[in-house]
Amino acid sequence: MRKILIVLFFILSLSSCKKDESISISVEEKGDLGVSNYDIDTLNAPQSLSQRFSYAYGNLLAESLESAEQEVDPYYFARGFLDYYGTSYFTEDELDAIFVEYQNKMLEEAEAEFARESEENLKEAEDFLKANRMRAGVITTDSGLEYEIVRSSETGASPKEDDAVLIDYTMTLLDSQVIESSYDRGLPSEINVSDLIEGAKEGIMLMKEGERFRFYIHPSLAYGENGVSKIGPNELLIFEVELHNVI
Repeated sequence: MRKILIVLFFILSLSSCKKDESISISVEEKGDLGVSNYDIDTLNAPQSLSQRFSYAYGNLLAESLESAEQEVDPYYFARGFLDYYGTSYFTEDELDAIFVEYQNKMLEEAEAEFARESEENLKEAEDFLKANRMRAGVITTDSGLEYEIVRSSETGASPKEDDAVLIDYTMTLLDSQVIESSYDRGLPSEINVSDLIEGAKEGIMLMKEGERFRFYIHPSLAYGENGVSKIGPNELLIFEVELHNVI
């Protein structure tokens, strides 16, 4: 509810207003907004609706900044707010440059974290596959795809790349987190083999109708160093498939 109010107040009072009319502060409530005449550390508890709303609004803004994990000094935040109606330390161009500088810092940190995560995931994937291929029943193809046969069938057609298939499947990460499952939806999926990631495409074409395989897919045969949606960079995928029909 509080997060909804944050958005609502921003939309109604800030997003489309000019500087002069964005927030109404009466002279008797604000004094001249000078630090010497308006010491926020000595304010009494808010009484009027305007005072209580102002206090609650400030609290909401602080919560939104904290949840966004911004590096905000609360004292300079308050000073910047008050100086908006008085004399600022910086010109408007300098303020714009500060936001650009901070944005660049955040981008650099995000890129460094992404690279670290990518490197760690790749090592975990390759360490797992190195040990996994030694287990009895695990087969490794020339591409590096590893799989095991959960249920085999002597009959049934095998799909080609230009076929569609009706399958049930579960896709998980190395930590057992389920990314997607047709079983959870309660309906099998009709999928074009050519639309699948390389590891799943190769694997399904090894199957016959009625079989169930479990594939261990190296990141290079999955979503690679970029990842996608819930799948991080260089994450290994475990793809268990039950092939019902070739369509």
